[in-house]
Amino acid sequence: SNADPCLFVRYEHENTDYLVIYVDDMLIVCQREEDAMAAKREIASMFSSKDLGPAQWVLGIRIQRNEELKTMSLSQEAMILR
Repeated sequence: SNADPCLFVRYEHENTDYLVIYVDDMLIVCQREEDAMAAKREIASMFSSKDLGPAQWVLGIRIQRNEELKTMSLSQEAMILR
């Protein structure tokens, strides 16, 4: 990305995938789960990595998902309280 050198964007057909790297943390956001899994496999083939599953915290931001409602909320409450 021109706006952030740590954000990588891939446009493919109607899908857009995002990869964000900050120091030793990585966040992969894809419209299709199989694309996220493929990205994880490719990265693991080149670098030592550990899959921590769906993101719950990123840079002090708490990520909460409601699968039933298909919603996601972000909160910085922990940073505010600290």
